[in-house]
Amino acid sequence: MNLIKFLITLLIACAVSLTSQAVEEKSANTTEQSAQEAVAQPASETKQSVEVATKTSAETTININTASAKELENLPGIGPKTARRILAYRQEHGTFASVEQLREVPGIGDKKLGDVKDMISVE
Repeated sequence: MNLIKFLITLLIACAVSLTSQAVEEKSANTTEQSAQEAVAQPASETKQSVEVATKTSAETTININTASAKELENLPGIGPKTARRILAYRQEHGTFASVEQLREVPGIGDKKLGDVKDMISVE
């Protein structure tokens, strides 16, 4: 009887070990594949892909005269507070005559304007 218990325990231990190995190998293969994909793609493209996924791409421009707060928040560096300021400025002063006029909105300086300049329009 003790021999049977020993063999069952041994079989269970082997099964657990094999399962753990399979999980580790699958994880290693997935990690290796992800690493290969990242190496195959230049860092600038990887960074751009991440930004495009969360922010507006350079090919699409947002009209700051008609954009909603949510649309403005898709621009890098523009959060809910700044988006509300843009809308308030637009409501108080009318439409923006130029992209550069966005500097007049509190919280938007040269750097932030430079970050979004190619992604926005006034038409």
